[in-house]
Amino acid sequence: MVLIESNLKKILELNPPNDQARKAIQRLEPLAAEKRKREKMKEEAITKLKEM
Repeated sequence: MVLIESNLKKILELNPPNDQARKAIQRLEPLAAEKRKREKMKEEAITKLKEM
């Protein structure tokens, strides 16, 4: 997902009026944030299990 997001941002750098890329980034940002949140929770859970 990070690769997709970075590619879309590069598209906007090269072609700022590209509305399709801008809309895709707006849809991806909340999904990426949720994924990062889940990964963090997963890491915390694994750490707690290792401490047991």
